[in-house]
Amino acid sequence: MGNCESLEDIKLDQNLLVGSIPTSLGNIRNLEVLNMSRNQLSGSIPKSFGDLQFLEQLDLSFNHLEGEVPKNGIFRNATAIHIDGNKWFCGGPEVLHLPACSITHTSFATKKKGLIVLKVMIPLASTVSLVAVIAVLSPLYKKRQKRIYDHPFFWEEFSQGFL
Repeated sequence: MGNCESLEDIKLDQNLLVGSIPTSLGNIRNLEVLNMSRNQLSGSIPKSFGDLQFLEQLDLSFNHLEGEVPKNGIFRNATAIHIDGNKWFCGGPEVLHLPACSITHTSFATKKKGLIVLKVMIPLASTVSLVAVIAVLSPLYKKRQKRIYDHPFFWEEFSQGFL
């Protein structure tokens, strides 16, 4: 679709689209309206959208988008873009009132992966530790039991109990 430079109006809202927004859409120089709202799009907004000179309306709301919002073009007009209902955004022009992007800011997806790793690693580490403790203590316990049974007084007392 990015090669169709004469397209003016693209409405792909509510189509259950999945994946990232194709950067090639930024090549459609005559694009005036782009509506990709209410899908399951992820990733960030292509920076090339800020270079679309004729873009008057941009609706990317209610997806799973995140990251830095471009600062130029349509993004300078807060009433012309709709980006609410996404994971998180930062940066962009001041008119959008978004938090500044920080180097240490981690995305929701990254945090979620970290939680999954913790949920797997903690039980796994606990299990490995328990097996190691059992492996070390088991021979010591068997060796102690063998010493008790091999002791001469044990057999004398044991045999007298049956007589």
